[in-house]
Amino acid sequence: MGQLIEWAFAHGGGEPIFSRDAAVVPFVQRRKLDEFTRGFIEAALSMVPDDEGKAHNKSYDIADIVPSTLREMVDDCKDFQESNVADLEEYRERGRSDTDAGYDFFLTRNGHGAGF
Repeated sequence: MGQLIEWAFAHGGGEPIFSRDAAVVPFVQRRKLDEFTRGFIEAALSMVPDDEGKAHNKSYDIADIVPSTLREMVDDCKDFQESNVADLEEYRERGRSDTDAGYDFFLTRNGHGAGF
């Protein structure tokens, strides 16, 4: 699980990041996640392999992320968007979507050298 686990330990206090928890679905529905946050989560699920070398999105989806980790992801994305309004506007002016921006935020945050 590599970097996603590192993210969880750095940002989630070492709690597990995946769980078949029905509480996630109402949380996601209540929050109506924006495209930036969805892009961030998509990157987290698709870029980081699980213990068997498969991308998480082959084994897990957003409903499998532990609610506390998901809340931290949502909060981090919100904070980033609020702190970087001008940069995100310039990003959009270059024809990139908010989903792309969230994806790039995940890549940059995890040292992949892309994005912001």
